[in-house]
Amino acid sequence: MLNLFNWNNFIKKNPIVVRWGFFVVLLFWAISVSAQKKLQKSWDAQTLETVEIISEEVFRISLVSSESDTVRLEVLIEGEYAESVMIPVFQKNNTLRLQTGFHPFFSEDNDKLAAHKGISIEMRLEIPSHLKVYVEAPIANLKTHGPFKKLTAQLRDGPIQVAAFSGEATLYTREGNINLEAIGGVSGAAISKNGIVDNQLPSASSPLIMAQSVNGDITLRKTPE
Repeated sequence: MLNLFNWNNFIKKNPIVVRWGFFVVLLFWAISVSAQKKLQKSWDAQTLETVEIISEEVFRISLVSSESDTVRLEVLIEGEYAESVMIPVFQKNNTLRLQTGFHPFFSEDNDKLAAHKGISIEMRLEIPSHLKVYVEAPIANLKTHGPFKKLTAQLRDGPIQVAAFSGEATLYTREGNINLEAIGGVSGAAISKNGIVDNQLPSASSPLIMAQSVNGDITLRKTPE
């Protein structure tokens, strides 16, 4: 018969090991919790025309359209420098601009590249469908769902995924793929220098959707019924 491991006897014989093991687990949990940060904010959108998202640090952006009169933002920040990240917000005339940055007292010992490696920033936004949206985020992945009056995206490395879309759109990413599903009747055009293009949308002299990539593949099609 196998000898079953007796936990009580192990504790009695190795109290120091058990206490230190518990301390290490507790310390690891504390570090994990302290390296996470969550921010939430909302704005009245009745006087807004445009929402801008401009960031060199954000890694993932998710946009969902709504029929409300409120812009809602949720930011999830993880990593060694999470507590040093701030989200500057500027509202001028009819434009709401969201950015990312670091607190003024962020240690100069940590260079910019190291800071980028030490954080992961994700933005989730709910935006009224009648607004224009502008995104400029070099390293971000962009995902949207629903219609917007106009969607403009300028990325560098990440892909762009757009679902259930209607409205105007100008989409650019240098390295990433572009996948867009549009509601029927929306025209589109696509250009990729080195990638594969599959455009199933109606053509027009002035298309509502223009998608462009250098090295990525582009797919434009109608939303499945």
